[in-house]
Amino acid sequence: MKKNLFYVIVLLCSVSLFSACSDDDDPKVADDSITGVYKGTLDINATLTEGTEIKDQLPQKIYIDKTGDNKLKLQLKNFQFSGFSVGDIVVSDIDVKNDGGVHAFSSQTKSELSNLGTCDLDINGTIEGEKTNITIGVNVVEGLVKGTKVEVKFNGTKLAVDQSSTALITEFTFSSEYVTTQPLIDGKNIIFYVADTIPVEALAALAPEIKISDKATISPKSGEKQDFSKAVTYTVTSEDGITTAVYTVSVGGKGRKYGFEEWVVANEGQTPENTFYEVAGGWSSSNTGAFLLKAMQMTDRVVVTQNDDAYSGKSAARIETLDTKGADYGFVKVPKVTTGTLFLGEFETEMTNTLASTKFGVPFSTKPSVLKGYYKYAPGEVYYKSSKDEANEFTVVEGQKDECAINAILYEVSTFDDPNYEEYLTGVNAYTSDKLVAVAQLQDGTAKAEYTSFEFEFQYIKAYDPAKKYRLAIICSSSKDGDSFSGAPGSVLFVDDFELISE
Repeated sequence: MKKNLFYVIVLLCSVSLFSACSDDDDPKVADDSITGVYKGTLDINATLTEGTEIKDQLPQKIYIDKTGDNKLKLQLKNFQFSGFSVGDIVVSDIDVKNDGGVHAFSSQTKSELSNLGTCDLDINGTIEGEKTNITIGVNVVEGLVKGTKVEVKFNGTKLAVDQSSTALITEFTFSSEYVTTQPLIDGKNIIFYVADTIPVEALAALAPEIKISDKATISPKSGEKQDFSKAVTYTVTSEDGITTAVYTVSVGGKGRKYGFEEWVVANEGQTPENTFYEVAGGWSSSNTGAFLLKAMQMTDRVVVTQNDDAYSGKSAARIETLDTKGADYGFVKVPKVTTGTLFLGEFETEMTNTLASTKFGVPFSTKPSVLKGYYKYAPGEVYYKSSKDEANEFTVVEGQKDECAINAILYEVSTFDDPNYEEYLTGVNAYTSDKLVAVAQLQDGTAKAEYTSFEFEFQYIKAYDPAKKYRLAIICSSSKDGDSFSGAPGSVLFVDDFELISE
């Protein structure tokens, strides 16, 4: 009897042990329904190497694919925060378990991320029905930003079908006898040329035909009449509402005037206190870089702003040199001196080579001869000298006065279709490149208490050939040595009523 009881107990223990092993080794199979595109909001909290925090929030999509009985793949495409691009986060072979309809998943792995380096990724999340909650921890362990940590929290809802995130103007044309050259799309700037004989009322009532990305929307709409006697902005929104692109459309010609009257929002989607503006009509500035420094708490403002202290009209451009403290973050050396720069062209942040962020020039189809306008300038009190290689290190130069710079360059390119900015001159080589054809420079950048006129001619280094393609940039800086991160914080340059004359 005792022997039989012993066998029964052993059998029960064996069954219990077998059952426990089965539960651990054969979890419930993940449901195919988890595959899909989830749209929601990213809450981002980044802690940089030196402890500075950057917070951001933006709409985004995360792609989830079931790749095995209990495996999934996660993709967060085009991840960025506060203008800092990270690229795609793609993690495969993530463990997932189905517990009563709630899918829980987690992964700890390494990945190489653009502009960050080698990262430890810690991913945890759940999917319940159409909802997902995901936390992604990024710890940079090797690379320029070693020590940086980013935490991303995502709350999303599954889309019935994927929607496009593309927001582009692909074609912009006019049916008018007065339009002599159809618009050229150059990044987010669109420039076209009209006959000198165009009546004012005709220029104020041109109706463009516009083609955009599939299923995107545009405002104002294609075919609507607009007043192109001034710059007109068009906003394209992607089908999924995540991407917004703002294009500025303006008229070029032999006599080109810039009154700095019209300004457009440069960073769509930001709160009012974090929004900054750019001059309409092909202009950009170093505001994007200053905005990132503001997010890093190295300054409290941007460098180029609209101001009502104008030579004529309602506004002028105010350009300021800032004290941005100086710090070494490993991935970027924050300078003591950040110079304000306003220029024709585009700004595209390059964290490891900040001078290359300024992409100078817009397409130009005539031979420029003279640049003239008005400026006034007040230099800051203390001049700091630094260098391109060690921007965060500086010395005070007693007695040296800061000076401003107003220059223009014309240079040759092989194409205007240059989305990767491969042919643009930048802050690194704007005055040294062998692409340069002509240069014009302000000779007197010293203090001017009142608006002062200037007029200077283009000096040609190479012969102008109307059959070739050229970009032209006007570049205004509040510290002329800003490209070496030297100057006096508090230096302020006002510019107004520029006129560019061509032959």
